[in-house]
Amino acid sequence: MTTFKNAYSIASDPGRDIALFVNDFYPEFVTALEKLSTKLGRPLRGITLVDKKVKRQRQATSGQDNSSEEIVLDFSNQAEVREAIRGIEDNVLLLVCGADANQPYLKRLLPHLPYVLGPTETSLDWATNKSKMRAMLASYDRSLVPNNITVAGATDKDIADILSCISFPMIIKPTGLASSTLVTRINNERELRNELARSFELIHDIYARDGGRGDPRMIVEEFMVGDMFTTDVYVDEVGHTWATPLLRSQTAYALGMEGLGFSIFRSDNYIELSQEDVQAGLCTAEKAVHAVCLRSSVAHVELYRTEDGWKIIELGPRAGGQRQDIYELGYGIDHAYNELLIKIGHEPEVKAELLKYVQTVNIYAEEEGTIMAIDGIEEMRQYPALSHLRIFAEPGTKAESSTNGGKVLADCLVTAKDYEQLERDADAVRSILRITIQKAGTQTVTKARTLGKR
Repeated sequence: MTTFKNAYSIASDPGRDIALFVNDFYPEFVTALEKLSTKLGRPLRGITLVDKKVKRQRQATSGQDNSSEEIVLDFSNQAEVREAIRGIEDNVLLLVCGADANQPYLKRLLPHLPYVLGPTETSLDWATNKSKMRAMLASYDRSLVPNNITVAGATDKDIADILSCISFPMIIKPTGLASSTLVTRINNERELRNELARSFELIHDIYARDGGRGDPRMIVEEFMVGDMFTTDVYVDEVGHTWATPLLRSQTAYALGMEGLGFSIFRSDNYIELSQEDVQAGLCTAEKAVHAVCLRSSVAHVELYRTEDGWKIIELGPRAGGQRQDIYELGYGIDHAYNELLIKIGHEPEVKAELLKYVQTVNIYAEEEGTIMAIDGIEEMRQYPALSHLRIFAEPGTKAESSTNGGKVLADCLVTAKDYEQLERDADAVRSILRITIQKAGTQTVTKARTLGKR
């Protein structure tokens, strides 16, 4: 186990016993902190810094309350941030920020914790804005990204600028939003004008809802043809990297369900790549982490394997969604624990031996309208192969497609020793959930789309 000299003092200091979290404290960190306490031979405690506005929004929408220790403050007031951490700064061992929407809060906190390992404010800026990210990737290695341009509107000049450097087909996406929100394929100039104008009509409200980073902009880039994969990369304070096993991700669009847009339909660890291809993909992901100068962080990297080599789609300075469960079930990797290790200068424990196949089941709205009822939840929970079901939708809320800013309605994992059985189980789980949507005066019951019933 490697321990680096410049980080050893903070890890071995008995007074450093606080793991500080930004806005969210995820359940997997309870066990991870217990493991780290055992490793370091002293008790550790987690404290979550929660922005006042975030706290109010959560209580207003769902009555959510974080049972862990909290300090509530106004992150926009630097004096208040300083005051909030003044009494604990000498006891902070590490700092965790686990969501895209929380990265701006982390940027405001970092100047007040200069002696704790973490990324720089600038690297977070580069890693959370798609336009800046692509500029840094291209300056590091031009082959990492396709041709792209960023626009602030849908004027004739914007269209002319796009057409001067990007050919059809192309893809448009917001620079400061996560997931597949407002991501659209464009095949001709008419579609470009219409979809770009529509996106800018929606983008301000969605930025406000989802905590978009930076000013609302749209990036336009060449449409990449290939297979999509992801990995999470740990990087320490001196640039050493460790990549987790590649996962395959497939969008609804890639599977022939164009109506569901570019939402991730499923991700799994059945990759069918040569060892050479795997190493090339992981090397590309590690290059991307270095290109945006991340350190003491975990980075979620999405990439395409194309005829021209591996290309970066996105990079985020945080763990990928559901990766704790995917890597733990599939490979025995404790992702949250590894993130804590990297943040105190210790080497993560990465494994590559496949234990079982794991697949995410992501369910999006088939139709837009008002959700009237969601049935089959308990039946899903009883399904033997299912793990970690989460329902995000509620009756009375609006169901929207991802191209209009809609989010996933539910997700879960299924596991199996055999991949063909895994696919059967995933389709079975999808077919159980029934969502009643009212649209334009009518009411229909829809089931989640399965691969066998398109």
